[in-house]
Amino acid sequence: MTPVDQASSTGVFMVSSTEEGVALMSERPAIPGELCTCGRQALVVYVFEDEDKVREIGWCGLSNVSTLLPCRFCGSEVPHRSSWGDSEKCPDYQLVPAGERKG
Repeated sequence: MTPVDQASSTGVFMVSSTEEGVALMSERPAIPGELCTCGRQALVVYVFEDEDKVREIGWCGLSNVSTLLPCRFCGSEVPHRSSWGDSEKCPDYQLVPAGERKG
């Protein structure tokens, strides 16, 4: 079970060791406009807190689904893939795309 799976099932803060130090991971419900890496509305946002930054990644709850095209983050008509062919998140991924931010 991955740390994300564990956090999803427990709904608690997790502490995981990294070579650089300790990282905290938590989750919270997504709000409207926050997106999954596939481009769909996120249901959950995973929050990763490293020593010097906080990263938030949305998840729509769907596994084994294709990424919405064109990419909501960079406009690519081709799905993002790793060098071995697995799906990857767009390098331009933002939890809330800049053009869709409110306030």
